[in-house]
Amino acid sequence: SESDIASGVAEVEGGEVSAGAVRYGEVMKSFSGVPMPEKKSDLLFSFVKKNPLGSICAIAGRPSGHSRTPYLFNTIFERYGIGAHCTYLEKETAGDVAGAVRSCGLRAISVTIPFKEDIIPYLDEINEDAAAIGAVNTVFNAGGRLYGSNTDWYGVMKPLVKSGITVKSRKAVVIGAGGAARAAVYALMKLGADVTAVNRTVERAERLAADMNASLIDRGCLGTDGEPVKIPCKAGGIDKMREIMPDIIINATSIGMRAEDTPVDRENRVCLRKGVCVFDLVYTPPVTRLLFEAQSAGCTVISGVEMFVYQAAEQLFRYFGIRVDADEIRGILR
Repeated sequence: SESDIASGVAEVEGGEVSAGAVRYGEVMKSFSGVPMPEKKSDLLFSFVKKNPLGSICAIAGRPSGHSRTPYLFNTIFERYGIGAHCTYLEKETAGDVAGAVRSCGLRAISVTIPFKEDIIPYLDEINEDAAAIGAVNTVFNAGGRLYGSNTDWYGVMKPLVKSGITVKSRKAVVIGAGGAARAAVYALMKLGADVTAVNRTVERAERLAADMNASLIDRGCLGTDGEPVKIPCKAGGIDKMREIMPDIIINATSIGMRAEDTPVDRENRVCLRKGVCVFDLVYTPPVTRLLFEAQSAGCTVISGVEMFVYQAAEQLFRYFGIRVDADEIRGILR
């Protein structure tokens, strides 16, 4: 309530209104009633009361309570002696999210579904990767100006490279057409793969392919090898998978969060065979039905946990300038 906020402000500054007290009041207004796991709001308000001008980060999504980002970041902050706190920012619209970042002076937010594309008009600037992908998952607040970037593509690219599989010129299928799918297609095209985006709504896949080709090929974008990206992205329905028989399959949908679901139906299960790499971007659960069936068929599998690890490591670097080893992040998440 307003009286609670006023008393909190007075308590922070001993009755004197200052920048820290005003900030505390803004945080109370913006985050009171925001859905969070039990007692997480108490941790936020306690942090701000003790550190009125301390750095606050958040995971912005709807829903956001399932995210492990706050747990990971807060563990890192404690280990590295960083005076910061990460919390949950679940709002109705992307405009509400951006408004809270500005009014509360948040240092940064990690953006998830459904705001990765909707947040862009509310930002002051986005980098080349985010512009090409058409989605932002990382927002940094520098003196009131909001800068958007995308580390999801990095989270796709890095595990593929680390796995040792050959990507260049190989046939790859990305299932989905949202922000994560765009990041996956971008990463694969930058690595030189022959990519096809497939989706139940074919028009969305076609729009994704057209956007990626315009961003990467028409503009002469360079791949990770320093050469111009040459192989255009194609598009089709889910049934196109068994026609392509891809070497690499990436699930960039949320299908798989329920244990019984898989994006590769019975007709397309023929694509799961020895020598194929299957990367499921779903990280809860860490072993989805798709990965279980792929591994049983002799495929090389990559869990969505790996994407989370590498994109989070890159976010921590952009937010605080620290390089956290991937093994350390995996250890925290176990």
